[in-house]
Amino acid sequence: MIDAHAGGLGCLGGEPPSAAASGCESLPMASRLALIAGTSTCHMASSEEPVFVPGVWGPYSAAMIPGMSLNEGGQTAAGAAIDFVVETHAAFPEVARLAAEQKRRPVDILNDHLKELTKLRSLSDPAFLTTGLFVGPDFNGCRSPLADPHLRGSVIGLGPPQPAEQANSVENLCILYLATLQGLAYSTRSMVEAINNSRAGQRDGSAGTPLETIRALFACGGLARNSMYLQAHADALGLPVMLPAHPGAAMPLGCAMLAATAAGTYGSVPEAMRAMGSLDRVIAPNVGSPSLKKLHDVRYEIFRRMQKHQQEYLALEQEALAA
Repeated sequence: MIDAHAGGLGCLGGEPPSAAASGCESLPMASRLALIAGTSTCHMASSEEPVFVPGVWGPYSAAMIPGMSLNEGGQTAAGAAIDFVVETHAAFPEVARLAAEQKRRPVDILNDHLKELTKLRSLSDPAFLTTGLFVGPDFNGCRSPLADPHLRGSVIGLGPPQPAEQANSVENLCILYLATLQGLAYSTRSMVEAINNSRAGQRDGSAGTPLETIRALFACGGLARNSMYLQAHADALGLPVMLPAHPGAAMPLGCAMLAATAAGTYGSVPEAMRAMGSLDRVIAPNVGSPSLKKLHDVRYEIFRRMQKHQQEYLALEQEALAA
């Protein structure tokens, strides 16, 4: 069993306690995308019909859920990209010291500081802290949907906004860290859009109805313990993010579901997913702020242009070197 596939089984089944309020109870499996978020991230989407999505692996018949086809996107660096940005910043030793003193993770210190900065600057949401700073998160290439191994991480907007010493401050690191989380969320949005666009061109073979679109993310893995990462995804995509009670245990739970099915405890894998899966929380997008939606929409467009422009720059350089 592939680890990401096991994680998908472990986090996609079950309903959250607030299913009726979140609309989760009306979401068929094809509308759910598993976000297996760790050092790298896998984006697992199943559908009744095989769908070919440019730049996204698959479709694989019954690869994760029997009777369904699987498309698999991914980010070759997710948690690794965050670690690189945070740990190479001049202010990281101070953040690491605070984390050790408080027996917490460095990202917890950063997340708390972002909330304080938001209040200090009288902003309605932390996302507004990053205006003018843009991070392209493809530090180890773009796996999906561009399938371009040559892309690399990029930052636009570096420089002290006020005094020069701010460039090395914890405040500066916090904002750069948040812009990186947003870049990863926009990357996920590009994959969801690619999947939904490809599905829009097909119909269910038996019913003749349009295929389901992705309407919710179901997250597990180490990054599913990072509240700022999850909220950035919910707001950037305008979709709820569902969380199991123990995000780090989704992979062994998925393996247990397969074992229970093989032992005859359940008649099918989907039945085992429904019986053994449980969701604990729903991270809802902030749909009540038109200005926040407008911000994420324009920053997503900038993200896409950054990828395209970097491809153009690399092509120009290669052309010059080949001449």
